[in-house]
Amino acid sequence: MFKLKELKKLKQELLNSLIKESKSLIKKLPKEIKTKSELVLKDYIHTESIAGLELWINGVSEYLYFLEAQKDLTNLKNNPSVIKEFQAGFTESLKVDFGVEDFRFIDWERANANYPILNDLLNNFIDQTLIPCHSIQNDVYLGTNSDYTHFQKANGDPSVKGLKVKTILKKTPKNKMIQVQKANEYLEVLWSEGFELYKLLTDKVHIVQSNGLVSYSHFHEQGISYINFIDRDILESVDDLIHENSHHHLNLILKKYKIIKKDSKEDIFYSPWRKSLRPLYAILHATFTFSYGALLFYNLAKYENWTFDIDKERVYFRFIEETLAVAYSLVDLQWAIKNGHFTKKGINLIQNLTNYNEECIKSIPEIKNKIKSKEKKRELDLIKKNLEQNRNTYKFSLNS
Repeated sequence: MFKLKELKKLKQELLNSLIKESKSLIKKLPKEIKTKSELVLKDYIHTESIAGLELWINGVSEYLYFLEAQKDLTNLKNNPSVIKEFQAGFTESLKVDFGVEDFRFIDWERANANYPILNDLLNNFIDQTLIPCHSIQNDVYLGTNSDYTHFQKANGDPSVKGLKVKTILKKTPKNKMIQVQKANEYLEVLWSEGFELYKLLTDKVHIVQSNGLVSYSHFHEQGISYINFIDRDILESVDDLIHENSHHHLNLILKKYKIIKKDSKEDIFYSPWRKSLRPLYAILHATFTFSYGALLFYNLAKYENWTFDIDKERVYFRFIEETLAVAYSLVDLQWAIKNGHFTKKGINLIQNLTNYNEECIKSIPEIKNKIKSKEKKRELDLIKKNLEQNRNTYKFSLNS
């Protein structure tokens, strides 16, 4: 966990490096698309839009990537016997470079292996990459505050990259506008340190609603949070603001430092939050973000003169629940350290998380005694028991 002063420095360094990279990339663009791209780039630099620059750089990089592939395909135009081989090779490249969930990989794999169809498909990919290069993306920070007056209602999960989801713009209900305002105010009053981190690292918040959606953010949209205030109450909304801010926090660190030395992409670690097996990178992100959730609830639980419209017993419960879950995953991260998965910087980061967790664990007995509901106490006991059983089931993480 990095302090406010160092995070400010990291954020400025990221902005400076993105500006430098974008100015280098603009020189590689063909004249016919360069003018529009320069205008968009100037706006992002002027407003110091980190997420805008990230989207622009990714768009240009992908444009050049697909343009190169199109040139390779054109050279094979008169040699149809090897076009199928080219398609297979490029399929593997897309998997490695963009991931197997990317719709472009799926479209390419399903296409017929002949020149006209593959060329048309590459043209479509190229057109898609030009969208963030040629037009300002209004979702990113552009020097203005977040607009909560409207929200996007989606017919699917908008957090999945590459998934084609339709959204409609709707007016935010008055009670939800009040809830957003309260969430910010409560955070500032109840946990000033967390609020300072939030103000520094979250550049813009958008309200998005779809069935089952809580909140999300993307690695290459630094500082942009998408949160479902519509289906969530005030306590959940405060938690969601901190949760996504914690992703921005860790992402900023990951963009500067090498944390993981030897990645384990296999789903071998049990996640107390997903209740399923997850890879190392996912467990690191979850442990980091939910550590901040535990700290949020810790500060709320300790706050005197409670006058807020939040059930404090829920706060007590959530504090203990998150502290126990974080403690579970920290054991797996310690195993990963022992087996050489983390750099020195990563080890220090996990040690900081461990120190915070140990402080929280010390407060569990005191805070649990404040819970009057026997049902809630029994539920916490069951959570602890289930974690112990899962630790026994996945004990290889301790001993291998």
